[in-house]
Amino acid sequence: MEKTESQMLTIVNLCLGVLFICLRGEVVYIALILLAVVLLSIGLMDILEQKTTTGLIELGIGLITALFAWVPVFSSVSFYLLGILLILLGVYEIVKTCQHKTQGKSKVDIFSLLVIPVLCVISGILLFFSQPWVFIVIGVLLLLAGILNFCQIYVKPKKTKNVIEVEGTEKE
Repeated sequence: MEKTESQMLTIVNLCLGVLFICLRGEVVYIALILLAVVLLSIGLMDILEQKTTTGLIELGIGLITALFAWVPVFSSVSFYLLGILLILLGVYEIVKTCQHKTQGKSKVDIFSLLVIPVLCVISGILLFFSQPWVFIVIGVLLLLAGILNFCQIYVKPKKTKNVIEVEGTEKE
């Protein structure tokens, strides 16, 4: 995922996390609109970067998501749509991470790359249980995913210098 897409995902996760905790059930429509705007934006950016196929898919999913958010006929299935979209996003990121980003990485690095998509999948699954406590759990999971994504983007580990001491050498 490119840096701008990661930044947008971080903002979306943090906003949705707060909204899920504060508004609970009412947040689904706001979440769908926010998700639609993000998908449409990413789709347009991909088209401008000559990634036409990916951009058109993202635009299509964004338009369908906007339709489900704004048309009252579809409001009863909005929970399920958002759950499915979160699951698909998480699975897509897991597959993409396993295919491309695991070469030459430690197990800790791979784990940190997989935490956010797994949290998305768990959040999506939890949306199928429309109990009041589920929204708080999803909010916390989304906040955690946003914070972890922020750390991956902006917090770089300090590089340590390897110092090799050779026996028999003296410092002056």
